[in-house]
Amino acid sequence: MKYTELLKHDLLSKSEEYQLLKEAQSGNKMSRERLILLNLRLVNKVALGYARPDKGVSAEDLIADGVQGLMYAIDNFDVERDLRFSTYAYLAIHTAIGRSELLNEIIRLPVQVRQRQWRIRKAKAVLAASGNPTPTFEQIAEASGVSLRHVELHALLDQTVVHVKSLDAPVGEDGTMTLADILPTQDTDINLEEIKSDLNWFLSLLPDVERFILTRSFGIPVKLTNAEMGARFGRTQGWVIYVRDKALAALQRLGRALMGSVAQALEAVNNPHRIMNLRPIPVPEGIAFVDDEVVQEEPANQPVQLYFAL
Repeated sequence: MKYTELLKHDLLSKSEEYQLLKEAQSGNKMSRERLILLNLRLVNKVALGYARPDKGVSAEDLIADGVQGLMYAIDNFDVERDLRFSTYAYLAIHTAIGRSELLNEIIRLPVQVRQRQWRIRKAKAVLAASGNPTPTFEQIAEASGVSLRHVELHALLDQTVVHVKSLDAPVGEDGTMTLADILPTQDTDINLEEIKSDLNWFLSLLPDVERFILTRSFGIPVKLTNAEMGARFGRTQGWVIYVRDKALAALQRLGRALMGSVAQALEAVNNPHRIMNLRPIPVPEGIAFVDDEVVQEEPANQPVQLYFAL
C-alpha cells in the first residue's frame, strides 16, 4: 500500500482517540495498528520538515524513524491528562526523526546503497503500520524486494553508523536554539482545531493577570493597547510590558523544553509550571476576573457612623 493511500482517513474525535489509546496500551494489537495508521499523516508532516533533497534524504526515507517515535508515544501517553495525543506524539516523532541515522551519517553512501536502504526502511514502516513493529529479515526482504543478504548487510550497516551531531545539539552564541529549531518546515493538512486546542493548553498554564495581558496584546479575543490594559488594572504601560515579557519568556522556556529531547519533552508535559518558572503577578486590589475579563469589585459596605450634635 502506498503512503498516499495510508494518509487518507478521517480524523478521530477526542473520545474515540482516547478509547483506542486505552485499548492499545492494554495490549490490543488492532487498536494499536489503527492508531499507527491514523497518525501516519502526522508522521509524514514532521518528516517533510526534515527532508534533505540535497543529501538524497526524502520525507519517505524518514517515515520509519517517525513511526518508531509514534509507537513510543502510543505506549507512554497518559490518557488522564488534558492534552491531545497529537501534541504528545508530535514531540516523540520529532525527536525520533531528528536522531535518524540518515540525517547524521558521516559517510556518503553510494546511490544504489541509499536506494536499497530507502526500500528497506519503507518496508519496515509499512510492516509496523500493519501491526508488525519487529519484522524478521525474511519478512523485510519479501516486503521490500531487496535480497535477504542485502537486508542483513544493511542491518549491520545501521549498527555501525557513526553520528556526528544530534539535531538537539545547541547552536548559536547563547546556545538557546538547536539545529531542529532552524530547519525549514513545510506545513500540510493543517488542523485548525488541533492548533486551537494546543494554544488553549499553553494559555491555560498562565495565571489570570499574565494570560489576560498576553491574549489582549495579540487580539485574543480583542486587541487592547498597553494604555488600555494599564487602565484596567490601575497600572502604568511599563507594568503591562513587564508582565507580558515575563509571560512570553515563561512560554518560550516551555516551548524549548517541548522541542528538546524526549526526556525534556516528557518533563515539560508532566511538570509545565516547573519548566516555566513563572511567579504569578498578584491581582491588584479591587480587581476580579469573571469569564477571563477584568471587572472592578464592588466596595464592601462600610459601617454607618452617626454623629450627634451636643
